[in-house]
Amino acid sequence: MGEVTEGAGPAGDGPPRVEGLAVDLAARISSLARPGQVLMSSAVYDTTRPRLGATSLGRPIRWRTHGGYTLKGFDKVLEIVEVGLDGIAPFEAPTASDKVRPVRVAAPAPPARPRTKPLIV
Repeated sequence: MGEVTEGAGPAGDGPPRVEGLAVDLAARISSLARPGQVLMSSAVYDTTRPRLGATSLGRPIRWRTHGGYTLKGFDKVLEIVEVGLDGIAPFEAPTASDKVRPVRVAAPAPPARPRTKPLIV
């Protein structure tokens, strides 16, 4: 989701040239997908899920979050989400490439135990 611009193709008479940050982002995300897999950013997920009924396609629709990924050329970690139908979609976490890497989030540290002073009677 984002701004996209359209201009004349390289030869001036071919298909239009589509550019923009959203195009680059979509290309990075699509490079992660396996055959039959539909991946999206969490921003697309946030606007898509409420509009797509649970059985809009005649079968239950499943959603799965694959966690954060760093994408070449982008500063922020991007949450990747998969949508699909049982039996069709792979529902497997995308693998790393030279342009995209999963971000491992460290488990939160257990809360520190309060220090107690010995009681001297």
